[in-house]
Amino acid sequence: MTGQDFLALSSTIEEIKVWIEPHSIELKIDKDMEIQSSDKEESFLKIEIDGYKLELMVKDSYVYINYSDTSCFELLSEAEFWKQMYFASNS
Repeated sequence: MTGQDFLALSSTIEEIKVWIEPHSIELKIDKDMEIQSSDKEESFLKIEIDGYKLELMVKDSYVYINYSDTSCFELLSEAEFWKQMYFASNS
């Protein structure tokens, strides 16, 4: 993971906190959880929000999201975040 990727992931986590704060939703990142690198210059971080497991992928300083039951990552935006939360809650 490059420094830019780490910065993108860090700022994304802060952004997610802003999105969920008005809804009293809790974000959990296991303190023992490591960012997992892959051979394809991608890094992954599993998070838990309001009991739902989601995964973030960082590649080329862009952050993607999916709920853990699929392998289809989408570019993260606030709208995509809430869509993935909806999918996770209905799976």
